[in-house]
Amino acid sequence: MKIYKYYSILVLLLMSLSINAANDKTTIYNAFITGNMAEWKTTMTDIESRKLTSAANKLELVNYYYGYIGYSLGVKNKKEAATYVDKMEMILDELTKSNPKLADVYAYKAALVGFKIGLSPYKAPFIGKSSGENAKKALAIDPNNIQGNIEQANVLYYSPSAFGGDKTKAKEYYKKAVSLFEDNPASLPQNWLYLSLLTKIAQIQEDEKDFKGAKQTYDKILSIEPNYSFVKNELLPALKKKM
Repeated sequence: MKIYKYYSILVLLLMSLSINAANDKTTIYNAFITGNMAEWKTTMTDIESRKLTSAANKLELVNYYYGYIGYSLGVKNKKEAATYVDKMEMILDELTKSNPKLADVYAYKAALVGFKIGLSPYKAPFIGKSSGENAKKALAIDPNNIQGNIEQANVLYYSPSAFGGDKTKAKEYYKKAVSLFEDNPASLPQNWLYLSLLTKIAQIQEDEKDFKGAKQTYDKILSIEPNYSFVKNELLPALKKKM
């Protein structure tokens, strides 16, 4: 009877964790498409208040840190970005010890180096190499790791050619990451990172004066999520003016 009681408690606990994770994903996604980053931050704070035991749950939080740090750097809020860089690094250090064969861990470590360079550009010659090393390690563990492909693309795209940068190869990795997402349709609903990746590709096309290609990509994004305000209200209208 006691065994049944404890089993029932465990099932309820797991159900509660699953519901929380689903609610978190929905909230983060809605915050992303509406640009409500205050809600994004509130969700992260709520998750931090829970006891995260699984690597999957910790990586989910790292994923939210990843998006929020990128946003903070984009709006020049380095103080806020630095706070979450430290939090992200703490979890990744734990996971490197406890789960050293998880490709996502090294992919996010590659991104972390990029964030540190964003905070202190003078560090680029000293720590930049480790970003590429971590991205390669992620892909050595799993060549089809989406985050690993994204970070390898970022390293190649943003590194100077003298330090191994190659925009053509970078675009191949971005495209592969898109294909990996789309090969798994179940992963696409309410996936902020997928939309963010498509947005990055469209912006690259725009920077390269491929306005037709950029418009096609923006149109694709809005066919997936018509309420994505950044593309709908800012990027696409600005592109149409250029065209």
